[in-house]
Amino acid sequence: AYEIKECDWSSDVCSSDLLEIRELEANNIRAALAASRGKIYGIDGAAEKLGMKPTTLASRIKALGIRQ
Repeated sequence: AYEIKECDWSSDVCSSDLLEIRELEANNIRAALAASRGKIYGIDGAAEKLGMKPTTLASRIKALGIRQ
């Protein structure tokens, strides 16, 4: 079972949790890009592998500062 905790987002604990989630997200995106040889859109693209819209993936790549 999952435990839901209240967070004071100014605390170090919640901030570090958020950073860890962002790192996991970035690593998943990098792995999908590597598996699709850098292709974002279309069949066998990273967006398809991640189950998200290509425009959303492009936005996440930009927000996370991922370089190809």
